[in-house]
Order: sequence, then structure tokens, then C-alpha cells
Amino acid sequence: MKGGRAIRLGSCFLKGEMMKKLLLILFVMATPIYAGDSSQKPYEVVRAEADEDAGTLATVLDLTTAGNFASKGTPIKQYKKDAKSLAPTNVEFIFSAGSAAEKTFKAVAYAYRSGGPARRVCTISCTTGTQAVVVFPQGGTATNRFWVDTITVDTKPWLTSVRVPTTQNNNNVCPVSFDILGHEFIRWYIYEADGSTGNEAGDVTVYGSTATGDSRWQNSSETINSSISGNVTVDQSGTVTVAQEGTIDQRLQTTRNIWTTANNCVSAGDEPTALAVDERTFRTIDVARIADSSGDGKITFFDIPASANGLRFTSSGITNDGTYTVNIRAGTLGKTVAEARADGTDSNTTLIGTLAFIIGQQVSTDSDFEMAQSVIVTVGDATIIWKFSGVVDSDRTCEARIDMQGADFIVIIPTTCSANSKLLVKGF
Repeated sequence: MKGGRAIRLGSCFLKGEMMKKLLLILFVMATPIYAGDSSQKPYEVVRAEADEDAGTLATVLDLTTAGNFASKGTPIKQYKKDAKSLAPTNVEFIFSAGSAAEKTFKAVAYAYRSGGPARRVCTISCTTGTQAVVVFPQGGTATNRFWVDTITVDTKPWLTSVRVPTTQNNNNVCPVSFDILGHEFIRWYIYEADGSTGNEAGDVTVYGSTATGDSRWQNSSETINSSISGNVTVDQSGTVTVAQEGTIDQRLQTTRNIWTTANNCVSAGDEPTALAVDERTFRTIDVARIADSSGDGKITFFDIPASANGLRFTSSGITNDGTYTVNIRAGTLGKTVAEARADGTDSNTTLIGTLAFIIGQQVSTDSDFEMAQSVIVTVGDATIIWKFSGVVDSDRTCEARIDMQGADFIVIIPTTCSANSKLLVKGF
């Protein structure tokens, strides 16, 4: 292992008399350990369920006496490099609270470097929606706990953006995320959450997840091909020793994932409707898929390749001007869908977007199917930016793409399918 890369050397063995010295060209495949693989980390408890830390922002943390590192207290989350991953660059948080929908609270995040002062990241106002927690990310059945579906960033004394979804207040999980700018600790304080006062939420839990990797290589999955030439010594046992370092020629190459059919929708029968608030976890969706009531059997899951940070989407269908609309939800299991089904792992999901395709006449490689000529994306609830072709309507192809920010699976819910259609997905 050298420089964060796994090195594989290829050489040759000579027939006949072994040469003591020779000139070899060694071909090196250096695969960056962190650059191409998404972190795919599940949500962790950052602040265990508890009542408010203080009644007001002014009393949460006295910066005149307790704004130093030693006074940071607990609960606090530490983000650092470990044996398998780089220190994270971006963090995402979701919140559960309250005994009902439309309960409110406020929160403030502080960041710390070891030995450094408390630095306020943001203050936010939160409101719970009707999507029930059902099962806590850390395990255990939840009763009368609801996900926050609306977050307003009130103040942001941070150098970079604090991101929340552009579409909110629709009873889906609403996250907040930001770049931690090299800080090691994040602490959330909850205030204006006294469950006995007005509409305030009461007990609040904070969950966090991360996206790691070298920011220079974000949105790519690459290997480096290198060739090294120089004088080497080969002993009688065949051991190769480089006697003189030669020149290194490095070239980046993107991993070549192929287009895969992630959903194959037959127009006959009903299409599933948008998922209710109590059926948006991985396991509840899978149960509905197996039961196959009211078209739910057309729901499919897709494992995001570990070599991919982003996904490209397009579609094909059997009828010109046919319409095909899918809701895309994303989640993090930390394993494949098949493994999660086998061991009972569960995950919350977030609606990341709705893709509405119109089929054109350009022939596809799939017999009797033609490529979609138009796609319109309606942004969902995640802090993710879509890019898409829009209305083409010229019998050419279209596509949409998105950075998955560490999610490791998606759920495809086809809500409209006027003729047999397919959703094609490719990781990059």
C-alpha cells in the first residue's frame, strides 16, 4: 500500500538462464481507495432523543464563558479519518420529534477543531410532517415519532452554503447538509422545543450521515494507469528490485459501468401510487412490493454500484409519444438490497425526484423499444441537484443525472405507464 493506493505490479519470467540485470517495463494499476467509491454510510445517532437543551438560543451556549473546545460537552459527533475512509467533507442531518405532525422546534449547530473555539454553523427552524419514523435507524420500533419535513435556515455565519431542499412541507424527510471545512466535531443544540409549551415538539433526535472522498475526484470513479520504466535486479528466486526509479506516466480512466434496466413496467394493470407516510422505509416498501396490491408489484430496487457517485437515467418504450413517470427514492443500507432482505436491515428513504419521460421514435438496442425523447424532473426532498435534458421532442435521446451523495440504493415507483416502458440507469 503506498500513497493511499493499492498497487499491482506485472512482470515477466525468462526461460533459460536468469538474467541478473535487465530493463523491465512495469505496468502499474493504481486504484484510488477513496476517490471513486461513495461512502455509503448509514445514519447514526448524533443526539439521542431528549428534551430541549435550553429554552432560547441565547441560553443554549454562553459564548462568553463556554465557547472553547474544552467546554464543548456532550452529546457531540466526531468526524475523522479512519482505516477505511478519509475524513468526511460533507455531513447531512435529519431530525425526528414530536408526538404528532406540525410540531416545531429550533436547532443550532456548532463546529469545533481540536483545541479551537466553538464556531456557529447555522440556526434552523424545524416542523414535523406526517411521515412516521416507524423504525429508528439505530433499530427499534418507533411510536408517535415523526420526521421533520420542513427546515428553514434562519442564520448562517458559515463560509459555505448550508443546504436544504427547495421543495419542502410535503410530508417527506427533509435533511440539512453542509461542508464541515475540516472541523472534527459537530454539536447540535435544541431549543424552543418544550413539549408542554404551545406547539413545541418535545423530545428530539438528530441523525447524521457523511459523504467522504477526495474532493478533486468527486462525481467520478476512476483508476490510474501508470507505466514505470527503469533498471531492476532479479535474483535467482525471481525477486524483482527496482535499482533506479524511472519516469511515471499516469492517465485517469473512468470506470465503465454499463446501462442497466432498473425498472421494467408493463402497462397492463394498475400502477402504484405515491407511497403513504407509513410505507417509506426499505422494509415497508419491500413488503408492499411482494404483496402486489394496487400495482405495488411494479416497484423495483436498484443497487448503486460502489464504484459510482452519480447516476444517469434514460428510458425506452414500445409506443411513440407514450408517457412513463417514475418517483425515485434513495436510501442507505450499508450493503446490497439482497443482503438487507436476508438479515432484516432497514433504511429510511427520501424522495429525490420525479422523472416524467415521453417516448420518441429513435430505435433502441432493445427489440421493439424506442428511446425517450423528453424528460422533465420535479425535484424531491434531498439536497441534491438534478441536471436533465428537458423537452427535446425531436426523436432524439434524453437523460437526467444526479450525484447520489453516498446513497447505496434507489427505489423506482412507476406512477404512469401508458405503454410498456423501461427505466435505464448507469453509474458514473
